[in-house]
Amino acid sequence: MGNNVAMTMPPNDGNYGAGPSDGYPAPPVVPSPSRQPYSGGHDSLPRRRQHRAPKPPKLPRILAFVMVLSLIGLVAIRIASSPAGLEGAWNSLYETIVAVPQDNYESDTTPLAKAPDVDNPNEAYDFMHLTRDNSGGEVPVRWSSCEAIPYVVNPKYGDEQFEDYVQKAVDEVAELTGLTFEYEGLSDEPPKIDRGTRVEQYGDRTAPVIIQFADEDAIPDLEGDIAGLANVARVELPGSKDPVYVSGAVYLDRELLEMRGRDGEPGYLPVLRHELGHLAGLDHIDDTDQLMFPAPQVTTYQDGDRTGLAQLGEGPCFSH
Repeated sequence: MGNNVAMTMPPNDGNYGAGPSDGYPAPPVVPSPSRQPYSGGHDSLPRRRQHRAPKPPKLPRILAFVMVLSLIGLVAIRIASSPAGLEGAWNSLYETIVAVPQDNYESDTTPLAKAPDVDNPNEAYDFMHLTRDNSGGEVPVRWSSCEAIPYVVNPKYGDEQFEDYVQKAVDEVAELTGLTFEYEGLSDEPPKIDRGTRVEQYGDRTAPVIIQFADEDAIPDLEGDIAGLANVARVELPGSKDPVYVSGAVYLDRELLEMRGRDGEPGYLPVLRHELGHLAGLDHIDDTDQLMFPAPQVTTYQDGDRTGLAQLGEGPCFSH
């Protein structure tokens, strides 16, 4: 699955602490399995087990020869008719040959929303994952900017206001990133640390983001003083060099329900905001004044958090 980013249990005085886990496992790249397909390995077989294929009949060989000649003729016509000359014609032809099907993903150029301007830009932010753009520069891995991010809430163990506060916190991230989140309602999906991009109960589709409370029996990483975890999964889209986030999960420790909050808000809300920052793509930052600091003393997103979140709303545009 994706990165598990941990936050420590807030102390009883109302301050909220956070601590990164000891090394975050890199999220899987889908669909890029690490294993290589079986190749047969005839060279390692005893000679008596190697069989010579029968010669094909003459007619298929003649047809293959004609097809090769036709292909050569088409290449020659494209080169001769290309206004960009030999190099331009070859580039065009090469792109046609190596093009990879999008496998249910389509490139689009119409974002659903625009990342907002930040009133007081601040460089106190960092990103969970980086990739490179066409010019070789580093850019953050992000969610698609032209597709809504579906999410669900499992209310089990939560208080009566949990669903409302989740929507409130998600709406804040939507406003600060420009991304569109689509609430799909309640879910009874149990917490699972190795949750993949496919979950059986959602059918043949990418699983929505799940947000819920859990305990260390279900999520062992919540053991001790860990208050919350964010897990985000990314894929490399066929035909594109841009990895994008497609699913994720936020787990809050049930003990947070016993913590007092500030300003009439529940004690778990700042932790939820912090973990949603990770879900959007933000990493921990060394600035003590930011919510994404590992041991934040603030309860809401600050200028550095806001600056980073705005950049995360400018991701590549893909839909499926």
